[in-house]
Amino acid sequence: MDDSQDKVRRNVVVCASLIVLVQFLNVDVRSGASIGIFTVSHVSETKFWIASLVVLLYLFQRYWFDTVTAKQKAATIEDFTMWQSQGISSLLTQELNASMRSGGPLKNITRYGNSRFSAGAAPNNVAKRLENETTVVLYSPMGKLALAGTCNGHLASTATNEPIDHRTLEVEYRLTLFSQVRVMALPVMRSVLFSKGNVDFLIPLYLCAVAAVICVWRLILDNLPM
Repeated sequence: MDDSQDKVRRNVVVCASLIVLVQFLNVDVRSGASIGIFTVSHVSETKFWIASLVVLLYLFQRYWFDTVTAKQKAATIEDFTMWQSQGISSLLTQELNASMRSGGPLKNITRYGNSRFSAGAAPNNVAKRLENETTVVLYSPMGKLALAGTCNGHLASTATNEPIDHRTLEVEYRLTLFSQVRVMALPVMRSVLFSKGNVDFLIPLYLCAVAAVICVWRLILDNLPM
């Protein structure tokens, strides 16, 4: 049980993987089994799964509180928050542009406006300007994991992306359940697929979660009255 981060991560991955394999391959846990020159006796499935869960939790605790793991966790959370903020601002930008051009419904935006116009009462000149090669540009929302909150923006030229109205456009929003799932799922997929540092941190977590669920589920099944 070395304290180096690579071996701490390896230990928890190997333990969790073995638990998953035992369940997937339906390995028979019974007394009288031989392991090399030893014979294991007085073994039951309940004892096996309890021991497996205890060892898994111990190794996970060693991994979770490791200093390198803490740095990886902070970097992963920072990446996730940044990608989620980008997803929210993109979602709100598309929705607001579509609504101000065609009068479509606002599903996630509860209010928008600046000193010139407000939600539901945009002057005709603003609507015409939006139809005439003008777009709304929104910035990232304020705060962490902001599934409801405020973000700012401005009106810009579609051709040059330069602001044409320097008055701040304020948008208040509350994401629908579908939108929440969307802006949460995409950063998770991006973390797993496009970041080696995040993979090194997340894969042991996923394996441990699956292995822990297997242990608890088997303990429940083995002790249910037949």
